[in-house]
Amino acid sequence: MTASLLLRGQARTPSWPLFVPLSEGLSVTAMQPTGATPSSQPLPSSVPSLLGMAIGRAADMAMSPHAARRATLLSLIAKSSNSHPHKVDMMLQLVKQHVEAVMSRLSVQDVLDFDIGDLEGGLKVAYVLAAGSGDEWRAMGHFIRLAAICRLTPNAALPLRLSAHSWEMATFHELPLAMAIYRLFGHLLNNNGRLFGHLLNNNGTSLALWLSDRRYGGYRIGHRSFRVVPFGDLPVGHRYARGYKRTDPAVRFANSGDHELFPAFSALLLHDILCWWNYNVVLIAPIGHGDSRRDRLLTEGIPEDLGIAVDHRYDQGNLNAADASDHRRVIASGFRPGETAVAHLTVGPHAMHLWTAEAPVDDPSQPLAQRFPMSMPLWCGVLRHFDLETDVISGGTLVGVGLGWWPPIG
Repeated sequence: MTASLLLRGQARTPSWPLFVPLSEGLSVTAMQPTGATPSSQPLPSSVPSLLGMAIGRAADMAMSPHAARRATLLSLIAKSSNSHPHKVDMMLQLVKQHVEAVMSRLSVQDVLDFDIGDLEGGLKVAYVLAAGSGDEWRAMGHFIRLAAICRLTPNAALPLRLSAHSWEMATFHELPLAMAIYRLFGHLLNNNGRLFGHLLNNNGTSLALWLSDRRYGGYRIGHRSFRVVPFGDLPVGHRYARGYKRTDPAVRFANSGDHELFPAFSALLLHDILCWWNYNVVLIAPIGHGDSRRDRLLTEGIPEDLGIAVDHRYDQGNLNAADASDHRRVIASGFRPGETAVAHLTVGPHAMHLWTAEAPVDDPSQPLAQRFPMSMPLWCGVLRHFDLETDVISGGTLVGVGLGWWPPIG
């Protein structure tokens, strides 16, 4: 059995040192024979445990695109279940504990719940959680929290419950990782006519990811088609070439004139929620080209304690366009565990806009900080980081307050 489990797959291979947290979630005593004296020396943090490595190899087989490897694993599990069922049960419990530890480290335990009924299912979950750098899972966690606030999840309930036995191994290996992760839960999202009108399929509900829409280049969510932009297609020095991730690749809308380009699939998802939910635009500040502070806000990294940046570019479908227009949305609230309202700001060529789903709590004559006690400190935190707080808040124009939805611009 051990020799078989050490076989490696031919497809996407997770980085199994991610199984190191197993030694954190489980005591060393739990992995020693009964009566053994616990070691006083902790395991080196840079060395995966033997049990973690064994789980990793078995998980490779459970999610292998090759049916023969999966069948070999199932045969080994069945044989062990018949001869030593308690060992299989113990392994299942260890896998479950490991999965919980990794989910906690990836900060997705509040948004996803894996239905692990047997060892094969547990190993599949272990495989997908170990794939990539972890950033892909965190990005999907951000999206799911926003989706729940925007009532895209069934009954607005989290966590979403997933069953590993419904997963398509071939699809998972063929897709970029962020898209493969979205495909695991996208079919659970629906809008009930409230959101993503441009993404609806014919029955008006599904936000599942569909494959092989050859008319538009490969992928579709409802009626919204898009295609992956390979790294090799980006010109030298292109803004989106820096930090390009093949696991969360650049994408382009394929049925809107090809005008909009996104640095990542996850950015497209976040962009659509921010564009089409029912927000109030509260303030517009005429800060555009030529202001170095605005340029920094548009291009520099955002500390996550302040918010997350969602970029896109209008380039008329031309990656070499000299007149491409860059835009950024900074989500200040709604993506963290426990947050219940979305607040964000947009940065465009000519102005900045402050948006919120928070209902105003006082009459329009009162200061913004009093009317929007949740949103105002968050906006100001981002603006202050780039020395823009005074010019935007004091120099901006109040608009849309109490008027309901306002078209996303800027």
